Amino acid sequence: MKSKIEMHSHIMEQSSDSHVSAKEYVDLLLEKGYSGIVTTDHYMASELHKSWKSGITDLNRAWLTGYRAVTEAATGTGLQVYLGMEYNLEYVNGYIDILLYGLSEELVESGLIRPYMSLSELCSFCKENDILMIQAHPERYGHHRLPVEAVDGYEIKNTKIREKYDDGYNLKIQEFVKDKPHLICTGGSDSHYAADVGKGGISSDAPILSMEDLLKALRSHHYSVLGI
Repeated sequence: MKSKIEMHSHIMEQSSDSHVSAKEYVDLLLEKGYSGIVTTDHYMASELHKSWKSGITDLNRAWLTGYRAVTEAATGTGLQVYLGMEYNLEYVNGYIDILLYGLSEELVESGLIRPYMSLSELCSFCKENDILMIQAHPERYGHHRLPVEAVDGYEIKNTKIREKYDDGYNLKIQEFVKDKPHLICTGGSDSHYAADVGKGGISSDAPILSMEDLLKALRSHHYSVLGI
């Protein structure tokens, strides 16, 4: 059974800049032949402050709204739903985005992950909890590309191409990773609008039916990036 997974998504129920509801995501991905989705809602201070109640546990529980909405919408459809995150990291007078794969609801609710972590703190958290760190769209906006020692890999095919974006930033990172076969390279739609859903992700000839399956496929490089 071949697997086709959306690896970068933003759900309207949580990400304030998304215009795609959980149900729309499920319907569109099934229509386009996807078998799974990783929800990667923004985890950034400006987004999270609206959810702040009494502490980090409440904040993180509220952040799970998008993932839980997709999980509910996908019930009985066959679409697999996995929890991920796009962590907004302050870095060199700006910010960069890191996709995290391997999270669980329990780990998020524990409060071990929080806003304003440094790169060193985030790396330690991911290493201690077996989380993959993939830098999202590293060449977009003139973002700083993190050194290869700091991440597990890079998103090399981001299909959010509109307005001021073109495919140049994808081609730039694809060229960079050519001679670095140890890196985990992913793709995703980074969809905030319905028109973008189902344009990116990864595919695998092996069945991916759990987060463990997904991590195994990524680490063993037994997958391909859609559109490359």
